[in-house]
Amino acid sequence: MFESKTGLILLYLGLVGTVCLWPFLLQLRRHRSGSVFPALLGMALAAGAAALLVARGVAGPLAPVGLAPVMVLPLLAAGLPAVLAGLSALVVLSGTVWWAPATELGVGQAAVFVLAGLGAAALPRLGGGREGLPKWPALAFLAGVGLAGALATGVFSAPGPFMALWHHWSAYVAPAEALLAGGMPFRDFPVQYGMGPTLLIALACGTDCWPGTYALIAATNVAYLLAMGACVVLQMRQAPRGVALLALLALVASVMFWTGYPPDFIGWLVTPSVGGMRFLPLALLLLHILRREVAGEGNDMPRPDWAGHALWLFGLAWSPEAGFFVSLVWWPYLALRQAQARTGSWPVLAALLAGAMRAVVATAAGVAVLVIVFRLAFGGWPSLFGFLAYVRNPPGVLHPNPLGPVWLIPAAVAAALAAMSRTDERGLRTGFASLAALLAAASYYLGRSHDNNVLNLLPFLVLALVPAAASAASGVLQGFSRSVMAGLVAWIATFGHGSWNEAWRSGRWADLGPSHLLRQIRLEDPDAQVLFDRAMAAAGTPAPAADAVAALRAIGGEAAPVWVHGYRLLPGLPAGRGWTGVNNIGNYGELPSAVIEHFVRQGRDSYARPGWILVDRSYPAPWMEHYRGAYDIAEERVFGGYTAYRLIPR
Repeated sequence: MFESKTGLILLYLGLVGTVCLWPFLLQLRRHRSGSVFPALLGMALAAGAAALLVARGVAGPLAPVGLAPVMVLPLLAAGLPAVLAGLSALVVLSGTVWWAPATELGVGQAAVFVLAGLGAAALPRLGGGREGLPKWPALAFLAGVGLAGALATGVFSAPGPFMALWHHWSAYVAPAEALLAGGMPFRDFPVQYGMGPTLLIALACGTDCWPGTYALIAATNVAYLLAMGACVVLQMRQAPRGVALLALLALVASVMFWTGYPPDFIGWLVTPSVGGMRFLPLALLLLHILRREVAGEGNDMPRPDWAGHALWLFGLAWSPEAGFFVSLVWWPYLALRQAQARTGSWPVLAALLAGAMRAVVATAAGVAVLVIVFRLAFGGWPSLFGFLAYVRNPPGVLHPNPLGPVWLIPAAVAAALAAMSRTDERGLRTGFASLAALLAAASYYLGRSHDNNVLNLLPFLVLALVPAAASAASGVLQGFSRSVMAGLVAWIATFGHGSWNEAWRSGRWADLGPSHLLRQIRLEDPDAQVLFDRAMAAAGTPAPAADAVAALRAIGGEAAPVWVHGYRLLPGLPAGRGWTGVNNIGNYGELPSAVIEHFVRQGRDSYARPGWILVDRSYPAPWMEHYRGAYDIAEERVFGGYTAYRLIPR
């Protein structure tokens, strides 16, 4: 099924169609209290878990899947269906250890795994009959842990995390630098992550883009955590306090730990694309919907929800991807509100069709408004070729692993659909919004179907499972959802920590704030050059950092050089001195040569400036060839393992 992308895309479209139609089908039923859906879910989960166990092979006694059954002990009181659903959930969840599927934990790790999992699984039995979580203490807790995560930069004293962060941040800074140098987005350079992040970074740059980039990544990550955590608090307001606490802990684990590259945990700052820079518009819209529902405003159809429309438009403006995310949630949600105000089959179907038409018209109008704003701001129309550059050529395409964690998504969807079949109209709306958000975010997995990308969707998976975890009438729903949440806490014990060990040995593991990190990006400190050399040697490109520093100092005064080497980094130089839109090979490395050369020519015509390319001679990629059709080589200088070429426009 997964041998080509076709099977995965068909599965995804089937899930989207089912989720969007399901609440309307339920609206046609007079009662939603039957137990048939949870029972069918329990049987399907058991069969799927058994098949995965057989396909993955027998695990050792200290493998996570062998230790995990201890987490179902608190479910014994809920009955056999809950226990079986919990065991099935843990089998599916065990695929999250994609980097070492046959791993066995050490004794210490195993003890932490068992204690953390059992402790988390036992939380629903606590609370003393109280409901929900106190709002302000919960938000203060989220803000505190978010701030701690944003300030913890000690791990970047190890070479791997430092170079990974520099590489990923470069992809965000590069289009902002190209914009500040006078280029036009989409005409002179493509914008991989959307105009929202690019404009914010450009506004925050001043004379140096990197401090502002750190501030924005940290702020959007904390805002993302707060928004998602507030969604959990709102949805769990009437659930037993222990269940609400379990859901909140699972949410924090999924946002702050599971997105930090578990094979060698390096934190949530490294890859902005798995946090707030990608998902914040969706999280804010979802928070708005849930806040209105809790306030009793979800049925107030005569009043237009201007704040919700503004958040939808914000998502559309942020990036094409975020526009898809918010549209898949917002317009079906509004159509469902319309349908619930009507009775009879035809009026409900008419509300569904009218909602689809409104979505198409509103999207066309929204895009038209944004195009006009772009024209007024930049003095030209956006190029469709540039706008679709990454849509036509998604970077890093991989095929899914059928034995990996991908089955968590359809299993969670099925559990959420079953929970929706047992709730009232408001629960149907909030359950749909949370589930649609999960499926919207899951589109991110379609292009680069790496197992690790499933882990980056776990915050939305937790939120989609909240109604099932709070269900008091179904042991299957309780067992599955609560076991997944407890497992997300326990499986943190399986994460690698080699980089943190190295940071500990360096004495910088407790560094707080960005100052040392930013000096490293500028290669100002000797220890930064040592980190660079170690990382480059491991990658097989031995040109030393001292050569790069000498070259950047010698040639960087005229214009920011394009730096060609294995880690694909943007030099940490002052902002606004670019001479080409193709200023960071990390943004273009997965694009076809014809596309790269198109933007090279556009940059030649728009910037009309000379500039330098600094090439690591041990790096085999023929980047100079992309520029030869638009520039002539006016000068060539050698700096140890690097050669610098001064190019002038033809």
